[in-house]
Amino acid sequence: MGLGMNKAQVMEKVGHLVKELNLDQNFKNNTPGKDWWYGFTGRNPTVTFRSPEKLTSIRARALNSVKVGEYFLDLKKEMNRLRLNDKPELVWNMDEKGVPLEHTPSKVVAAKSSRTIPGRVSNTRERNTIVGCINARGDRMPPLIIVKGKKTKQQ
Repeated sequence: MGLGMNKAQVMEKVGHLVKELNLDQNFKNNTPGKDWWYGFTGRNPTVTFRSPEKLTSIRARALNSVKVGEYFLDLKKEMNRLRLNDKPELVWNMDEKGVPLEHTPSKVVAAKSSRTIPGRVSNTRERNTIVGCINARGDRMPPLIIVKGKKTKQQ
């Protein structure tokens, strides 16, 4: 489904697969243990833990091959209608990103048994917005930065 699995989910999946394929194993409750996990990660050094990007349920449902295929068919029709196929300098894309004004505390050294380690940050939830634009040829505009401002009374 394109979503990552945590350690427990991987080990559960392996247990089901081993049982389904009727392979010899000595797993307790049909689930591999810590020794199997350390052996697996040792044999596969490219496997590591990563923090996943946040993906809302709505976006996850929209991210399927049918919808993506429809999007690119519509895009092709529009490109043909506007006669832009051989004019990459006229095809622009933009994206925006909200950037919090508070910093992210750096990692600190702590005892493994520590449950929570506080990192002091400011008391603001303000964000600036950065807008980037680039065209299909690779040209780019300088970023647009939108900051919070004060409204003045109209005179």
